[in-house]
Amino acid sequence: STLQKELLMISGDSIPVISETEASKARKSLFRFHIGATKHAAAVHSGEWSEDEILIHPVKGGMVLTGHPGRGPIYAVNTLIEEGYGVRWWTSTEADYPDRDILPVPDIKISYAPPVKIREASVLDAYDADFRLRLKGNAVSRIRWATENPRYIPKDKGGCHRLLFFE
Repeated sequence: STLQKELLMISGDSIPVISETEASKARKSLFRFHIGATKHAAAVHSGEWSEDEILIHPVKGGMVLTGHPGRGPIYAVNTLIEEGYGVRWWTSTEADYPDRDILPVPDIKISYAPPVKIREASVLDAYDADFRLRLKGNAVSRIRWATENPRYIPKDKGGCHRLLFFE
């Protein structure tokens, strides 16, 4: 998972990824990240999500990272990594990671729905789908196709808008 890989880069520790069922059987003293549409997420948010809306919310013994189905949980994870742990992504291959022996519990609570529906960065490096997600982009325009084949955000990561310009 993205969170697991990024926390490994920060601390050097591999954080296990387990299902919600496995987590309910594990030691209660462990801090947990509840990602996506979990029971913990349902307890802190009910109702409809705006497109690409995120929620980062502390709960007893952990933190909920969720949002609109599709890109919401991915954006929530990326926001936590950036805002909560101080990671800075400069390009698709270059980033600054704080060096921490112990991962602190981030003091962060965010509920955010982007006011702009379609977002695209106009830099060549944003062709990389994972970097586009880190920039919270969600579109690929026809203009880009003239220089390079577009790399869409895969459906399993929320997909993306495709903008076509006609004469």
